[in-house]
Amino acid sequence: MAVLWSVTEPKPRRRIQPFLVALCVLLLAIAAAFLVHFYRRSQMDPPLYSPDTIITVDRPILAPASLTIEQAQHWAKAKRSDPQFIELAPVFWERASAEGVDPAIAYAQAALETNCLRFGGVLDASYHNVCGLKTAEGGDDHDPEAHQRFPNWETGIRAQIEHLALYAGAPGYPLEDTVDPRHFAWLHGNGRTISELGCSWASTAHYADALGRIVEEMLQGAGGNTK
Repeated sequence: MAVLWSVTEPKPRRRIQPFLVALCVLLLAIAAAFLVHFYRRSQMDPPLYSPDTIITVDRPILAPASLTIEQAQHWAKAKRSDPQFIELAPVFWERASAEGVDPAIAYAQAALETNCLRFGGVLDASYHNVCGLKTAEGGDDHDPEAHQRFPNWETGIRAQIEHLALYAGAPGYPLEDTVDPRHFAWLHGNGRTISELGCSWASTAHYADALGRIVEEMLQGAGGNTK
């Protein structure tokens, strides 16, 4: 008996058009680029202040604490500060309050000068220098050797506060026993407010505005804007 085999010819495979492949690759590349972009944005450190922040540049340097330690640390955490900067907040408050300096201003200045202890400029953490203080001899702003090295953070913070209090005209200043390398008598009273500090402390334009905006952002985050 003859067996008949039915042979069915296979259907031809559909070929994917080259332009569809290219389109898919392009779309995947665009999607990947967007993901990378948004990931990098999420990893960027937020700015220390908003340029739209309303500032009070006549805020006095010598004043009671405008903020609590916890409020300042909350701001520092929101700015993705170096953890060491957040941990050191109590040292700023203790030292500044003892000298009559508003610790919020000292803390804001350290944030401005060191990028919240992330640095990235001439100095690094090994200097323990929280405000860009130079040596007694001074020198160029871009010369690392012109800046003072301190043995630890506590000493660096003390030097900043004593320098700030000197500028602000604190009673009993200049000090005989100081860790401030530039504790010059002629600086006494040259920076009693944030505005005056901007004209005498730094040569950078808009220093007072930048410092004032950080202070005001701290205050606004704490739920108020007090003088």
